[in-house]
Amino acid sequence: MLSEKMLGERVSGAEKSLGIGGQTASIDGKSSADFLEALQSAVMDTNTALSQADKASVDFASGKAQNLHDVMIAMEKADISLRTLTAVRGKVLEAYQEIMRMPV
Repeated sequence: MLSEKMLGERVSGAEKSLGIGGQTASIDGKSSADFLEALQSAVMDTNTALSQADKASVDFASGKAQNLHDVMIAMEKADISLRTLTAVRGKVLEAYQEIMRMPV
């Protein structure tokens, strides 16, 4: 899994490529930095869930954990989190592409 440092570097690289790093556009008193923080938080939470599921499955396979239910619950939480994040990513890209198609 990605460490928080590696994940932060990827997010900041994406910000630079999209040209949004350091910008805080204001819409109705809220800044785009809040949205960016929410996305970063979602990515970090998903990464944590995936790491926990991986650890739980390794522990079960090595005999350290005896409860298969907990392993399956951790894996399902990670799966749902990843699917949700992927769906949000798709919607954000769709919105970006729609904005780029708008006439100026």
